[in-house]
Amino acid sequence: MSDALINADGTKLYYIMRYGESTDLWELDLVSKTTKILSPKIGYGDPRLAKDGKTIYVGTSLRRPLKVDANGTVKSISYSAEFDHRPAEERAYIFDHAWQQVKDKFYDEKLHGVDWDYYRTTYRRFLPISIMMRTSQSSSASSSVS
Repeated sequence: MSDALINADGTKLYYIMRYGESTDLWELDLVSKTTKILSPKIGYGDPRLAKDGKTIYVGTSLRRPLKVDANGTVKSISYSAEFDHRPAEERAYIFDHAWQQVKDKFYDEKLHGVDWDYYRTTYRRFLPISIMMRTSQSSSASSSVS
């Protein structure tokens, strides 16, 4: 058995379980004590009950997220997600954050006499170079593959 959830009034338990060759969404009616396959071949996933208490959303391992209604009818949910990847800004943030964490939280507030501000200035200037080197390496690797 995989994940499970119970409806708001506590009358039905929904769970994902493999039985035989198929991984299905099951419904256990806790009042009548009957069990049935609500939707076959769902695949393993993470079921979530919608606010209406009847619709189940399942993020599955086999395909797109699914919407299952009270009758067991399954609909695939389409979506798009865009990601604005900015590696230079990301690396600069990580560098600054790590530097600040050490300065604020190192067990010896004098950092064993190390001039931490000096090291930030010294090494931060290499940050754009490491980004350019990494970018040129990845572009030359991708051009050699084509």
